Amino acid sequence: MVEDHREKAGLGAVLPIGRPRLIEVKADGRHWPMAVRMGRRCLVARVLDRWRIDDDWWRREPVSRAYFSVLLEDSYRWIIFQDLIKGKWFRQNHG
Repeated sequence: MVEDHREKAGLGAVLPIGRPRLIEVKADGRHWPMAVRMGRRCLVARVLDRWRIDDDWWRREPVSRAYFSVLLEDSYRWIIFQDLIKGKWFRQNHG
């Protein structure tokens, strides 16, 4: 049997997965994404789906987001959203 010499991960080593990452988005007049930038700029070839979530309206920081499933020109599919309260755009990571 091989002995495990790795350090045990404590609570300080736990990192959340799937956290949204801030991105730059160029949007059209309808506020639909036309291009995204996260490191490099990539055009949106097509919007595949869109939906909106409004939740926690009773809390100090409610959630209001416009989500888009987009196909990029390089054939990657991203889920992005605009925080409608702060106006910032994010890429939704999946882990």
